[in-house]
Amino acid sequence: MKNSEKTQAYFEAMGKRIEQGEKFTEGQLEAYWTWFYSRSKEEIVEDGHLWGRDVHDFIHTMREAGVESFVTIDRSTGLMENLHGFAAEGCAIDTLCTIKAENEYDSDKQGIRIKIQ
Repeated sequence: MKNSEKTQAYFEAMGKRIEQGEKFTEGQLEAYWTWFYSRSKEEIVEDGHLWGRDVHDFIHTMREAGVESFVTIDRSTGLMENLHGFAAEGCAIDTLCTIKAENEYDSDKQGIRIKIQ
């Protein structure tokens, strides 16, 4: 479930800590912004701004927040590195999927659902 009470409370609290100037790693921040920009979507959508070196903190933060899965719509040359990084963190590819466009100016996005285990 994307926005369980635990997930929402975790990231809302993190957002307040960010506003107060607390420092976070790039992976932690990417987890927060991934959740933040996915609030109106049916799923949490990671859009490919994650670098391989940040995967550990990203997955750790998502796991702490109670996130069970997310969809990567990454189309960069770093996709394979990230998929291997997700696997190294105990995640698995769940299925291929399509994220529907939210408005007439956007288009549907092909993605890979990643299960956090």
